[in-house]
Amino acid sequence: MATAMMTAFVLVCLTVMNSMASETDLEKYRMPDLDGSTGTLTVTMKYTDPNIESDTENQKVMPGVVVKLAKIANLAVNGGSADYTLLEAYEGAAAVEDISLAGMTVEQSNTLAQVLEPIVSADEKAAGVQEQTTNEEGKAVFSNLEPGMYLVYQDKEANTAHRVDSIATFLISVPYPVVSDGDSVETTENAWNYNVEVTPKTELDGPKNNGVIHITKELFNADDQLPFYPPENEELIFYVGLFNDEACTDQVEGTTDQPLRFYNSRTATATFENLTTDKTYYIAETDGKGNAEKTAIRGKGIIFYPTYPDGQQVSITRFEPETDYAFQNVTYGLPDEYYYGGTLSITKKTKQGTEDYDTNDVFYAGIFNDANFTSLNQVVKLDMNGGNTVTVPFETYIGLKKDDTVTYYVTETDENGTPLNEAEQQFRISVDKTDGKVVLTTSASDDTVVITNDFGAPDDDQAYNEENTTTKETTDSSDTTNTRTTTKTKKTGDQNPIALYLGILVAAVVIAGIILIRKKKDNKHSA
Repeated sequence: MATAMMTAFVLVCLTVMNSMASETDLEKYRMPDLDGSTGTLTVTMKYTDPNIESDTENQKVMPGVVVKLAKIANLAVNGGSADYTLLEAYEGAAAVEDISLAGMTVEQSNTLAQVLEPIVSADEKAAGVQEQTTNEEGKAVFSNLEPGMYLVYQDKEANTAHRVDSIATFLISVPYPVVSDGDSVETTENAWNYNVEVTPKTELDGPKNNGVIHITKELFNADDQLPFYPPENEELIFYVGLFNDEACTDQVEGTTDQPLRFYNSRTATATFENLTTDKTYYIAETDGKGNAEKTAIRGKGIIFYPTYPDGQQVSITRFEPETDYAFQNVTYGLPDEYYYGGTLSITKKTKQGTEDYDTNDVFYAGIFNDANFTSLNQVVKLDMNGGNTVTVPFETYIGLKKDDTVTYYVTETDENGTPLNEAEQQFRISVDKTDGKVVLTTSASDDTVVITNDFGAPDDDQAYNEENTTTKETTDSSDTTNTRTTTKTKKTGDQNPIALYLGILVAAVVIAGIILIRKKKDNKHSA
């Protein structure tokens, strides 16, 4: 369990003040009377990052953690000496441990704090427990504290987000006695500090074998300074290993080389799991047998040079046990059958007015080679799976030269790639690209098209409850003038066929009349 950095000094002072034999010493350590003020306690939560050598930079603050405080003793000053009296609820605990606050050692203070914590936490309401959450600077501030001795503690799960499992539990005096270090009684001016600040000592005691490193490698042409793809529909495999030393000769125990598989992609990723945290590792491309390689020959004798732009070193801590690492396999020039490619992602969103609209529907988008949506390249399935947003990537060929480009046109379609007519749907369709046009280049090889389906807002009468909207489009050219008139039926949220209802109503009236006539005839016969 952690103790406060200042606790030892506090308790030593208390011990001295309550056990001095000579009058000179009593005068030297005499404390002034309390002035009737309340105090403030600021607890700063930090931990020491073991991967940083600097004693200043390795101190990491812990925001967002709950610190608890309970008063366990009153403080008074009698004859210049501090007098701490345990509250009645805790007298028995101290008696069992044979501990007295007067003359209490540091070890006894720690023991008493551990004894008191379960008593206090068992009934926090009765103990008058206060709690504060640390701010961005890791500080929890308790104000308006009456003079006394206080127990500072945390719940066991309080620090788990920071991988710190040791719980801060200690005793602290508020106000805090400040004894001058003057050489004579005349220059000694002891005082009470009513604004106490303390930083508990914490340890990283979290899991030590939950580390994860994701390693991604990219194929890269150093001449053009561009990533590239392997031959289409051919798998290209490299290997990567994890080592303990910078020379990459001592492979980490329990690990083996992981394959990096490229298939219609310019990157491949391998993952190492269950690694020891608070440790530095070294990464190198290997031959698949644990031997680091400076070059790799693959497919048709092509030479790849592994390069590590950010070095080969990577560290993981218990506070941040998972990390990503990237390096490259470089060629000089674009190998035969390799190409520059990109990713066109299709994002589907479903809304109802301004609100997200969750659905299990399956939609489709067509990727076309022409603006008229007649030359279909690919149909992309968009399964919402109960959500309101889904994204599907489409890897595509761009070209063999640095200046090559490719253009696509995207629109919503049915599963066969036939563009949808919005007027026939139960929703409105919008695409965030003009005419659905997307241009990919080797230097801007990734782009996203967002297709939004709006199922309408029931309270938006103007936008959704107009039964008919007529638009007239006129296109002028030097040869002809084309005029197109389109009538769209707006969905209102009420799709009931009115004519059918009127027919049913008329039929009901006729049937009612027939029944009435029959009843009159029956009454006549019975009479």
